[in-house]
Amino acid sequence: MNFLEMFIVVLAIILFTTAAVAHHRGTMLATDNLANASYRIQATQLAHEILDEIDAKLLLDKGTTTFDRLTNAYNPGSSQSGYNYMDVTRNLSHAGVSFNIRSKVFVCNALGYNVSLGTDTDYRRVEVRVDGPEGLQHPVSYSRVYTSWNL
Repeated sequence: MNFLEMFIVVLAIILFTTAAVAHHRGTMLATDNLANASYRIQATQLAHEILDEIDAKLLLDKGTTTFDRLTNAYNPGSSQSGYNYMDVTRNLSHAGVSFNIRSKVFVCNALGYNVSLGTDTDYRRVEVRVDGPEGLQHPVSYSRVYTSWNL
């Protein structure tokens, strides 16, 4: 084997190594994007689960007692418990991950903008934020505006 043949072999090794590294990097990026999408869907589901739970309680009660309790501090096991300052960790055993769910209740106007606490208004905005495992690149945050109503 002469010098030219060895030089071509070295260039081929460099070329194929570069191609393998680029392929591996692309595969890792695709895996990260897939994990982020999966965790984002699960976090969205958990946020909507909390907001739907509030919808169900307000619909079942059909009065102002549940609505007034929205702004109560979260106290697990208490019948007077609200959703203000709720901080719960949900473990999803099927996925092997856990998500931290935080909710906060704000006094607001009909458009969902915060108003001062002394303002007499029948609107509350519940904001739910879900932080997840490292694969979730950004926390998921959703909010809904609720009002008391009677039939």
